[in-house]
Amino acid sequence: MPFRGAIPVAKEQLAQTWQEMINQTASPRKRLVYLHIPFCATHCTFCGFYQNRFNEDACAHYTDALIREIEMEADSVLHQSAPIHAVYFGGGMPSALSAHDLARIITTLREKLPLAPDCEITIEGRVLNFDAERIDACLDAGANRFSIGIQSFNSKIRKKMARTSDGPTAITFMESLVKRDRATVVCDLLFGLPGQDAQT
Repeated sequence: MPFRGAIPVAKEQLAQTWQEMINQTASPRKRLVYLHIPFCATHCTFCGFYQNRFNEDACAHYTDALIREIEMEADSVLHQSAPIHAVYFGGGMPSALSAHDLARIITTLREKLPLAPDCEITIEGRVLNFDAERIDACLDAGANRFSIGIQSFNSKIRKKMARTSDGPTAITFMESLVKRDRATVVCDLLFGLPGQDAQT
């Protein structure tokens, strides 16, 4: 039961239901925008969210479509009726997108949606692909929080999970990201992975 209390909508009613929803005034609660980036460079063995292997052309087309969707929907009553306090890029793996595409999406959101002055803009990433160019593009466009999927710093466990970098590389990556001192940095750690114990 992933969405408790969810009500299924028949396919033929989707467009009408969506229009009814976006023409309502937002509730006074703080709001979050979630953007799903359905691409990963590799498929980690522990992950059930993998959908599409990274492909540069597919990512660029997806970015174009996502930006068009934001631009089409941004002026709706729902989107403009209250400030947005958080934006979360999840996936998949958002850091698989190019630096240019990451910046384009963040910039479009900042231009089109009523983001609160203290809006938290989070980019999920992992050591693979998240190079200095992508990180700087996110920061320069307005991202202020990074959530890094480390899962484990143990090299043997990382290898079993099909992670491409070892533990020391993951540590160095996190240290360099924190040293930039331009965004909040958090990481995911998992326990209970195959072969893992209290020491690993």
